[in-house]
This record gives sequence, structure tokens and C-alpha cells, in this order.
Amino acid sequence: MGRTLSAGGIPPMANSTPILQLLWILPLLFLTGLYAEFVDSIAAGGGLITLPVLLNVGISPEFALGTNKLQATFGSGSAAWHFAFRHFGRRAMGSHLNSYCDHATPLPQTKDRQSCLAHIKTKAKELERELALLEGKAADPAARQFCQKIQGFVHATCQAHQQLSKGPWRAQAAKKKGQALRRQLQALCKNPLQYERAEAFRQRLRGPEQKNFFTCFRHPKVPPTNNQAERSLRPVVIMRKIIHGTRSDKGLENHGVLRSLFETARRQGKKPRQFFLGLFTKSTAEAQAALYRRAATAKPRPTLRR
Repeated sequence: MGRTLSAGGIPPMANSTPILQLLWILPLLFLTGLYAEFVDSIAAGGGLITLPVLLNVGISPEFALGTNKLQATFGSGSAAWHFAFRHFGRRAMGSHLNSYCDHATPLPQTKDRQSCLAHIKTKAKELERELALLEGKAADPAARQFCQKIQGFVHATCQAHQQLSKGPWRAQAAKKKGQALRRQLQALCKNPLQYERAEAFRQRLRGPEQKNFFTCFRHPKVPPTNNQAERSLRPVVIMRKIIHGTRSDKGLENHGVLRSLFETARRQGKKPRQFFLGLFTKSTAEAQAALYRRAATAKPRPTLRR
């Protein structure tokens, strides 16, 4: 035997008037919906909170499912609007996203680039853990010690840059510090290693990319790590949670490319609409010249996709 429902989907209660029912049901539903939308805005899953409450107060399943979906739509819509207003309406500062060795940050009006030192430290940690699992002839104590020294070196480099950035920038002192740190890194990478992956890591650190590790000591506004880039990614991750991701891998890739171009335009002080208009309507050489802030050449640069 099912319970008799009122026109609004709420069952009548014995010895109580409709007004008394609403006095406790409506505040309960309001607080439940508020808490569920708070959860939805962070990590989704608010329906797991609202549906049991809606069903327990006597609302029929079809009304409960419809109400849950409607409130989720309004909640996601308001969160998306708040995200767009706060993120796209504010000014950006800093440099373009970068990562160790694979990508580097082109600096405005210069040919210098800065590679992220935090990625070097992370790679050294991963190799150290990997080497700790090796035994017998495969073990390479020298490689493990090398990874530990690289981690300490990166920490000392970041500390040195932080100290120089506290007061007025002393260009000469910063330049000398950068040169001294580069000589120290060259000394750390002097001896070959037995473990293949550690040796490849050593070769990479002493290769042509090495000069990009210390650009931050030549340009005061350039950080040694891409922590700012990681923070720039946070709104994108929040938006992805709000809209529950993309429907295909191609859509995810396109969103990443467009987002990267949008951030590039903002950090170069350009209006995104005009920036995209130039990219889509001009020739490849002219579009890349605008993107990389250089003179247009007849031969365009190769694509950035790997």
C-alpha cells in the first residue's frame, strides 16, 4: 500500500496541518539543497545527498528525481557563471605555462627561456625512489646520490632566487649567483652514471637546456618554477568538474589548446577576441609571428603538438 500524496508530492501527516508540515519540511529541504550544491561546486555528487532526503520526506521518486536534476542545473549554472565572471574578468600576470625541458617559457622582447626547476626536482625524486628498489649489480649508489644532490641543488637555487627577490633587484649580484649555480650544476653532472635512466637525466641536465635553468637570475620578474602556472590551471580544473568533463578525447585536446592560447593572449596584454581573430584569419607565418612576438618569416615554425 502506497502513501497518498498531495498535489505537490508531499504526503499529508496525521494530526498536523499543511502549514505545520511546511514549517519543518521546507527548511530541511532548503538546507539540504544548499549543502548539496556546495558539494556539487567542489567535486560533484550532491544528488547522493538530496535524493535520500527527498524520498524520506515522502516525495514520490519521479518528483524527487526531477527536483534533484532541476536544482543541479541551477547550481551548476550559477557556479559556471561565478567562475566565468571571476576568472575571465580579471587581469592576468606572469608568464606562459611551462614544464621542464619539454616546454619552456618564451620571455617578452628576449630570446631567453625559463625551464621549471620544480620538474627537475620531481624527476630526481622519482629516480631516487626507483633506484632504492634496485639490488645487486643493478644497484647504482652513485646515481642515487646524484639524484639526492640534484634535489638539494634545486632547493638551494630556489632559496637563492627568493632571497634576491625580497628587496630591490640587484642585477649584477643575481647574474653572478646564476653563473655560480650553473658551474655548480656542471660539477654535479660531470661524472657518468651506470643506471641508464639516471644517465639520460644527467645528460639532459648538462645539455643545451641548461642555460634555461638560470634565466630567472637574469630577469627579475621570472620565477624559477611554474607554481604560478599550476595555480593558473586550478580554475580550469574547477570548470571541468562543474561541467563534468568533455565528451571525447578530441574535445579535451581542443579545450586545452584554446585555453592555452587564451592565456597567452591575456599574458601578452592583448584582447583575446582580436588575438583569436588574427590567428584564424591570417596566414600561418603571420599568426605565429603574433603568437611568438617576432617578425613574420616565409617558413612557419613546426606545430607544437607532439
